[in-house]
Amino acid sequence: MKTSYLVAALFAVFTLSPNLQAELITFVPSAYVAGTGGGADPNADLSLPNANVASGSYGWFLNFPRASTSGEDLFLNALNQFVFEGSTATGLLGSVGGSGNFFWFAITDNTAPASPRRLTVGETVDFWLFPNKPRSTLSSSFYIQDAYTAPDWGSGSYMGFAFTQNSGAELYLGYLEVMWASSTKTFQVLSGAYETTSGAAITIVPEPSTYALLLTTGAGALWWSRRRR
Repeated sequence: MKTSYLVAALFAVFTLSPNLQAELITFVPSAYVAGTGGGADPNADLSLPNANVASGSYGWFLNFPRASTSGEDLFLNALNQFVFEGSTATGLLGSVGGSGNFFWFAITDNTAPASPRRLTVGETVDFWLFPNKPRSTLSSSFYIQDAYTAPDWGSGSYMGFAFTQNSGAELYLGYLEVMWASSTKTFQVLSGAYETTSGAAITIVPEPSTYALLLTTGAGALWWSRRRR
């Protein structure tokens, strides 16, 4: 699918997770330049609905979720009603260079279609979400595949992912916050995080903006309570 390099930048900040230090992925629309090789949509933007990919096409992003430290490039492909391996699919597809490496998404089962598994805040993404299943199934996470359409994902929905480096010697875990509307066949990546320590699980927490909203709401409620006294 990917035939040329994408010049991209992922701006990252660090935040404490309930287990270990995690690197929070922040998507900045202006930071991405879409690849054009192999018919990829040059207007792809991972922060927009369906990654801003035209129907019948796909886009890809280099250095997802981070730049490789071992020379084994990481990629995320976004498909919008794109024909992939004989199936028309909408969703995400991970890939990584190097022998013995994998990029997996947590899915509902091991049979086609490989529907993504919906996770929520507080759940943990660990190795057990990714049992020994075929790479062709695990690397893709499609909301639509041929006649199958996944149920809607509202706010607070997450999907777990895992990728390896150094020929499979290192395993990293993370998650993406994603919404999906079956009526409009639209998915949107909102935020994400991954654990920077190989083999370490990561617990899903709201992004900082959500925390800010909760703090603001809590402070407002406290002020109103005191004002009424």
